[in-house]
Amino acid sequence: MRILRFLPALFLFLPQLPVGAMEAQAQTAVVLRAGSPGIGLEVARDLHPRVSVRGGLGAIPGQAFDLTLEDDQVDMGFDVEAGLGTFHLMADFLPLGPRVRLSAGLIHNSLSLDALGTPLNAYEVGNRLFTPDELGSVRAQAEYGRRLAPYLGVGLGSLTTGRRVGVVLDAGVAFSGPLSVDLEATGMLSPSVNQEVVIQEALDGVRIFPALSLGLAVRL
Repeated sequence: MRILRFLPALFLFLPQLPVGAMEAQAQTAVVLRAGSPGIGLEVARDLHPRVSVRGGLGAIPGQAFDLTLEDDQVDMGFDVEAGLGTFHLMADFLPLGPRVRLSAGLIHNSLSLDALGTPLNAYEVGNRLFTPDELGSVRAQAEYGRRLAPYLGVGLGSLTTGRRVGVVLDAGVAFSGPLSVDLEATGMLSPSVNQEVVIQEALDGVRIFPALSLGLAVRL
């Protein structure tokens, strides 16, 4: 897997303590995660009994699917492609012990969405029948305007202490700002691009990316 080739490099981002302190306290874990940031791996390491750091990668492979929107006059068929890749660096604070974690850090989110819509039937105006080719097409693309976003969250379950294998749950939000939308259209559908402002205004109210994941931690 491509993710595995990047894992050793994550240790370069993990601050090091003097050897004596590390021998007494340091624990390391590899965590397999699945959730809204994708499916991936992370490496976690203790810095202090109440502080640990972690970094990892996640992805949801590109998905392609068809969507149909029915209308009284013209039905539209959409070819949709979506994909997600994430990279994160976090610090965990353990005010109540290893099983409850308060987390802060950064998430890089490369969510992308591409939808191409074409008419599925002809459209009659007066005595003139317009074919789907004459009607044209509309394309919508969306991605987060701020790909590198601050993150705050809470976690349940210890990453680096306890039994060799344990279950962990993390929930939080990345302050990614709204999705940025770009519309393109051809033919008689060209005026559809005027809806870009309306769509963007609707998305401006959603400025967070919910990050929820379940993980399996293996302590080394």
